[in-house]
Amino acid sequence: MKRSALFNSVARIPSPLYWAILVTCYILTSLHIFTIWFSKSQATPRVGNVVHLVDGTAFQPFVGRRLYPDVTRLLAKTLPDQFWAGLENKMNSDSGPFHTLHKYIDYTCVCRGSPYYTKGEPWKPKDYPILFAGYFLIWASILGYIFVCRALIDSLYVANPLTRDVVAGILGVALIGGITDGHYELFTYDFPNAFIFTLALLGLAKERWWFFFAFIAAVYSKETAILLIVGYALTWRKSSKVVFWLGLFALAGVYFAIRLGIARAFPAPPNNPTYWYPTRNASLVLRTSVYYSWYYVLIILGFIRLVHLRDLLPWRLRRLTSFFVIVLPLAFFKGWFEELRQYYELTAIFGLVAVQMLLNDLGMKNLLVARETIATPRAIAKT
Repeated sequence: MKRSALFNSVARIPSPLYWAILVTCYILTSLHIFTIWFSKSQATPRVGNVVHLVDGTAFQPFVGRRLYPDVTRLLAKTLPDQFWAGLENKMNSDSGPFHTLHKYIDYTCVCRGSPYYTKGEPWKPKDYPILFAGYFLIWASILGYIFVCRALIDSLYVANPLTRDVVAGILGVALIGGITDGHYELFTYDFPNAFIFTLALLGLAKERWWFFFAFIAAVYSKETAILLIVGYALTWRKSSKVVFWLGLFALAGVYFAIRLGIARAFPAPPNNPTYWYPTRNASLVLRTSVYYSWYYVLIILGFIRLVHLRDLLPWRLRRLTSFFVIVLPLAFFKGWFEELRQYYELTAIFGLVAVQMLLNDLGMKNLLVARETIATPRAIAKT
């Protein structure tokens, strides 16, 4: 009764007022997430440094993730030189909020150096246009990600507005989890890529024509967009077989054309590190299987529960969970296995799975119901 009363009270709020409250809450949430990102941002020269990403001097594969740095450069050029000159004067003042901001921004560059690379230097005034334009894009990507998750929930589930909007906010907050245990840093392109990839997922879930444009942007953003080709093969159903196969080959062709073009435009320098960590990750898995064995029990139980309730999930979401079969090997061979920021492509997918499982186990499964009629008698009996 209390839950119904709450939903009825929300339903009585006038639509313009509800939207004003919603947008305000999302903006405040995104600003909070951004401040946390800012304190853990990656500014290591030639790795996550936004200036080096923009000018093309960063190492591969980082420099090949072009959407964020190229849009940052375009945005920086939209504002007149007088604006940036005035900002530089304020940043160089001896006191005041801009002076404090100047010191803190320099701190993020100098003190976020990795022991594996040369320490950073304070940002130069000529870097301010790129720096602030990049920061704005990161915050906008966080806000956009939350709204995209909201639309994704609408496309996959039947949910009352309050549940939908709260879950979307929770998925936004989940971006903070990429920091892992607080030891790792977040790269400048992480949130923008999560936004554009999830936007492409939305187009895929709704089977809209603009998915192909979102796919192109995602490919230009990061090589992990190959997952979207797999998602298309698993979930696209509206087209005829001929159109489906033409679309599949077109996606593959566009993917390899863009990624090969970027690789040629930004070749790896002679001193480019070799990012290949299977030995290191195998050792990590062996150690954690002993020292963190309790966590493995929870993971195994969660996986068993997911399999048990899989028929209650929207069929598209259920098929998209297969992405982890591709992402895990990539993380094992090319990244640090435990660094959670490399799993952002899975955040919205498994975040929705986790929320639906939680609501089901709390006896509130009616708050989030798959649009497709896939709950067979066998699945209902399991709950």
